[in-house]
Amino acid sequence: MTGHSTNSEPLDESDLRRAAILTALGLAVRAAYLVQLDVPQYDPWRHLALVRSLRAGLGFTLFDGQPYLWYSPIWYVICAAFPAWVRMEWLAGLCSVLAVPALYVVGRRLAGRSAAAVAAGLLAVCGPAVAFTCHYGPEALALALTLASVALVAVQPGVLTALGAGLALGVAIVLRTNFALNLFLAAPWLGSPGRAVAFLSGVAVPLGATWWRNHRILEAYSWVFTWDGLATRSADFDWLSTLVVQMHPAVQEGLRRLHETVVPVPEWLMLGGRTNWPAIAFLGTGLACVLLARRGSLACAALLPVGYFLLLDRSLSANFFRIYLGIFPALFLAVGIVAAAVAAHPKRRGLAVFLGLLPVVGGAALLVPPPMGTLEALTPDSSLLTDSRYFVPSGRFHPECLIWKFPDRQFLGLPIDPADLSEFFAAYPDYDAVLLHDFTVQPEVEQALLSDRAWRIARTTMTPAGRVYRVLERVAD
Repeated sequence: MTGHSTNSEPLDESDLRRAAILTALGLAVRAAYLVQLDVPQYDPWRHLALVRSLRAGLGFTLFDGQPYLWYSPIWYVICAAFPAWVRMEWLAGLCSVLAVPALYVVGRRLAGRSAAAVAAGLLAVCGPAVAFTCHYGPEALALALTLASVALVAVQPGVLTALGAGLALGVAIVLRTNFALNLFLAAPWLGSPGRAVAFLSGVAVPLGATWWRNHRILEAYSWVFTWDGLATRSADFDWLSTLVVQMHPAVQEGLRRLHETVVPVPEWLMLGGRTNWPAIAFLGTGLACVLLARRGSLACAALLPVGYFLLLDRSLSANFFRIYLGIFPALFLAVGIVAAAVAAHPKRRGLAVFLGLLPVVGGAALLVPPPMGTLEALTPDSSLLTDSRYFVPSGRFHPECLIWKFPDRQFLGLPIDPADLSEFFAAYPDYDAVLLHDFTVQPEVEQALLSDRAWRIARTTMTPAGRVYRVLERVAD
């Protein structure tokens, strides 16, 4: 359906005008979204607590002063550099807006003005693109850096430019690994071996630095605290999980247990017990256009991640629709290319408009932020917590929501295997209490503690939302 060559015609004033209009539209849509937003759904208290620790001079930490390796500190250091009144979600919204002109440039160089306008327009107004970037996490920065990287190699020749673009993409991958295969988007402009080597070398630098940082943390601590505070033995990390912590088997098992409960099937397929036709239309249109566009770079950037999400993701993390954000640039470019090709035939322009609008309509519901459960509903009253240090099972925002609500107390996660408890407790002898909650992913650990005569139930409470908390304390010798 489409050609395979890239467009070498330089950008002109009409391109600047189009990009500016689409950027302004994207800004207006994000502002309208953010004024409705109260607390984002995606791990809000974890992000807030990390920035608070940085602003307080405690470092990038959540658990007992240990450097946090689940995330890269880059986004949080940036947020902490701003005054507290500059909200994280507004910074994310700004990064999300900056991705719009970058995508226009990529589309313009890849397939011409019409394709670029459609692609950038989709990024500007599509509900999933807005909702999955305008929150406390680093997704928007990852998206902006990814598209800036590809735009840079598309516009500027030279080895040094390729190196800088690779550095930007490497940082994006460090921030969010689901953006990794966007390196294929740069392939059309890496024709010479020198540029390709420089680009890949640039990508490798942030990855290598992150691996070394994580390696040093693992060397310094016998246990590290990963997703939802899960205590993970440092000696069990291999070379890959040292870089991509999510690949650790214990972490994947904990994530799988949670996701089997809260999102057992992909959100884009079923939501609230019903077939999610709008999301199916959104993804289906994009993936169909990837096939019709016949661009190898787009196919690799979109279809390889989808194959991994559907077939190889043991943690079930990809059941969350937002994980697909990493393939949105390829989807939007493909829709733009196909819509432009269809519109070239005067009698099919209506079909081209329909094709461009289908992802917008499919994602429109996400332009209204969903309500988030209150912190009070997820946490007990302070009267329950008479100790200063607690072990807390992982799951459903715990123990991070407790860390955010009670900054004067310390909370640590627990291992997923009850056989590890004795060794783990020996590493933290100052902790003499466990705070159990009723949405843990470690039921075997909870049962082991309840059946262990060394522990007793000291206090029990129920939140107004019906959540049960129990405090276990060590039995005196």
